Amino acid sequence: MIQANIRSIVDNMIENNTFPSFSIISGVKGSGKHSLCKYIANKLNLEIIYFQPTAEDIDNFINIAYNQNREVLYVLEDMDTANYLVKYSILKITEEPVRYSKVILLCSTKDQLLNTILSRGVLFEIPPYTKNELKEYAVEKNLPLENIEQCLEICSYPGELEIALKSDLTAILKLTNNILENISRASLSNALSINTKLKTKDNKEGYDLNLFLNCMKYSILNSVTLKKIDIDKSISILNILSNIQSVRYFKGMNEKYLIDEFILRTWLIFKGVGYGDI
Repeated sequence: MIQANIRSIVDNMIENNTFPSFSIISGVKGSGKHSLCKYIANKLNLEIIYFQPTAEDIDNFINIAYNQNREVLYVLEDMDTANYLVKYSILKITEEPVRYSKVILLCSTKDQLLNTILSRGVLFEIPPYTKNELKEYAVEKNLPLENIEQCLEICSYPGELEIALKSDLTAILKLTNNILENISRASLSNALSINTKLKTKDNKEGYDLNLFLNCMKYSILNSVTLKKIDIDKSISILNILSNIQSVRYFKGMNEKYLIDEFILRTWLIFKGVGYGDI
């Protein structure tokens, strides 16, 4: 499924023969970046070839792209995770466009791209999907719909919804509610043990981190409505959540560190103390 607003913009460009030779698609994991690339390739009747954000793959891309004589859509994946030299090498295609073909650079966050790359490409940022769009996606993919209404309150993108519908949402919400209700009475070591329940590179059996953060946001807002948390605390915790979700895709970011940082800061907020007091 393609987000309706983005699809409309792309269709208009293609119909007017103004789709750019170099563009950037920015969206969180599960937002539909690859689906959008396939849609664009189909509309332009182009073969699609993917390249990973490694020096070897990007060198291969440049060698292939500048020596081909057929129309292709080249997709450079996860370029926000690439090292500086790889990102810098991409500048070549912004200065010397590839003949016949289109190049799309994918990223989870545009903040990790070089400003020179951003300034030379047309940026498509995938916004949150509507609840109706997400429900259509779930039906189209034959996903389990038992918790669909609650999942629609928690999720903003198809990939998030798919994970939520296949997860034990009741258990995750029980965890997030327990954190809010009991963290003020917990020791710091007990509070930090929460990271063992979440999936990271070192823990493959836990709950999905992004789903946990979305459920935490849902639990905070629900607790405010029920007057279980005061507004100031809730705003502070929501700001922490927002910051974590904005940096979790940065190159080299340690997910366990992010979980610990969130729990520590939340614990401090409920304890009413600062870093200097622990």
